[in-house]
Amino acid sequence: MNEIKCPNCGEVFTVNESQYAELLSQVRTAEFDKELHDRMKQELALAEQKAMNEQQTKLAQKDQEIAQLQSQIQNFDTEKELAKKEVEQTSHEALLAKDKEVQLLENQLATLRLEHENQLQKT
Repeated sequence: MNEIKCPNCGEVFTVNESQYAELLSQVRTAEFDKELHDRMKQELALAEQKAMNEQQTKLAQKDQEIAQLQSQIQNFDTEKELAKKEVEQTSHEALLAKDKEVQLLENQLATLRLEHENQLQKT
């Protein structure tokens, strides 16, 4: 016979072997269920944290990708603006060169006309 003392009231009970084994089984089953529940709760919390970390990592990667693409857009816009200014500058320089050439040719034409008139007057 085994004696068991109640933790609440302090009364001592006498139980036979089969009752004692049944009590131990109930206590073990309850403890096992509690441990299993606690372990499952911890694993669930760990899985949630892992999923959240993965989402944060993916979010950070997407933010980095967005920043990189925005930088590429800005670089493209800058390059486009520079190319536009270069074309405008080249066109302006070509126009100035053509104006200069026209002026030179007009001067040559005026000189040739004067020379021609002078020759006509001499003859």
